Amino acid sequence: MPPGMSEEGDDGPTRRQLLGLIGAGGITAIGAGLIITGARVSPTDDDGDGNESADGDREPDEPSALSAAWDATYGDGPSAFSAAVGGRDVGSIFSDGNATNETAGNTTLNGTGTANETAGNASIGNESGTGNATDGNVSDSEDGPDEAVFGGVRSTDQDDGEGWLVGVEGPETTTFDVTYSADQGEQAFDAIECVLPAADGWVIVGWTHVPSPDDGDTPDRKFPWASGVDEAGSSQWFRTYERPGVESFRDVFRDGVPTPDGGYLLAGVTLGESFDDIRRGDGWLAKIGAEGRLNWERTYAPDGANRTTWSDDERYDAFTTVRAVDGGYLLAGAATTDGPSDSNPADGWVVAVDPNGERRWSSTYEYAGGEDSDAVDLAVSDVRPAGDGFLAVGTAGSYEYVRPLRENQLFGDGWIAGLGAEGEVRWEQSVADAALRTTADAGDAGRIVAGARENQPWVGLLGEDGSLAEELTLSEADGVVSTAAVRDDGAIALAGRRDDGETPVAFVTQLSPIEDAAAESDSDAEE
Repeated sequence: MPPGMSEEGDDGPTRRQLLGLIGAGGITAIGAGLIITGARVSPTDDDGDGNESADGDREPDEPSALSAAWDATYGDGPSAFSAAVGGRDVGSIFSDGNATNETAGNTTLNGTGTANETAGNASIGNESGTGNATDGNVSDSEDGPDEAVFGGVRSTDQDDGEGWLVGVEGPETTTFDVTYSADQGEQAFDAIECVLPAADGWVIVGWTHVPSPDDGDTPDRKFPWASGVDEAGSSQWFRTYERPGVESFRDVFRDGVPTPDGGYLLAGVTLGESFDDIRRGDGWLAKIGAEGRLNWERTYAPDGANRTTWSDDERYDAFTTVRAVDGGYLLAGAATTDGPSDSNPADGWVVAVDPNGERRWSSTYEYAGGEDSDAVDLAVSDVRPAGDGFLAVGTAGSYEYVRPLRENQLFGDGWIAGLGAEGEVRWEQSVADAALRTTADAGDAGRIVAGARENQPWVGLLGEDGSLAEELTLSEADGVVSTAAVRDDGAIALAGRRDDGETPVAFVTQLSPIEDAAAESDSDAEE
């Protein structure tokens, strides 16, 4: 694909053009240039002196639960974080030592390998991978993988992208900084979509975009890969995944979750058939072993179909996240339920499956925006267990092409919903001019949601009824929070990208433990 051109089926750059141009030079880091603004969004009561805030803004001396402990930027080129895992996540999964070791069909970096098996409804053939890893600033860890780890993409001087993994202990302390690629030649673009805890490090899941050659005879390809890395980020195995019996051209795993047998469940979208529109494909779920061996894979659509060819499929059904729940897993994303995706909006979509991927129930959700809303598509970006049901968050809006990331991303209004045990809507809230990307547990304080509001990186604290109790803007620069990690002490680290001029820069902002910040504010108010 020639530099400066968008993918086929994309309308090109929009008003967020400043995200779409990569500077030829290096990055001037934003560093400590953090601007924090906080506000309660619920109406405030009279303060006793007759002063009342009509617009709901928090008075300066009013206690605030949201505060930033530190902030830092990373990378020496256009960069962004899209995935994170914290020490608490690692401990909660592997405290019982349930991870198993798989040795068959191992593929190492700078080598090749093959594996053949038939499992479930998928025939696996000639699964292979090649790749390379470049280490930088790697240090030994004596205490194991207890730091927060962030994954994403870092661009090179040649406008290529590399999968990127950074271990972070604090604002000025990184334990390793490593890049990865599937070694597909010049102009290939790699990125990491999710980071999963492993018994002796992590499993990173990414994709490679290979542009079509100048002759035009071969279409663009986008295929997923996974790599097991140790505590220093060095790769132990590497695998690529191509669908057996399907000539697919756009396959991506967006998220994953560890399974009790030591393997992983990966969810995303697969497009079998020549690529002609970014919004085509089916929901895709795959089970891999501890060292990446593909056990089985399935496809999903809201109508219940399992497809092996997409020659007649004009819809867009895709998963953006997968979460473990009692007795199985929840898959969430978007689906065009009313017909072809080029003429119909997508609805939010949640599917419950058992451990073998068998569907239990499926629900779609329309966005009932107000008269002033120009939202077109709704996608669920995160879903978590909540009481006897689930909490879902997402974005209703339109897709915009972010060229440095080679991605179409959804911007518009935030959507928050409480779902019942089988996906029925119990309540729903909207957040104007917001894009919600993730939610995380804030302990006794409840739950936070994070993403962007008015184009700026942003986090909100939910009240008991699901409404925003408080919100915090992390920077005056445009950007977005894409992911969150919970540290060992309960502190939440938010990561994503923000703009330094015309260049996206990866950042991490760690919140103070919310219950601690609230208690200190209450104490100060009493004094």
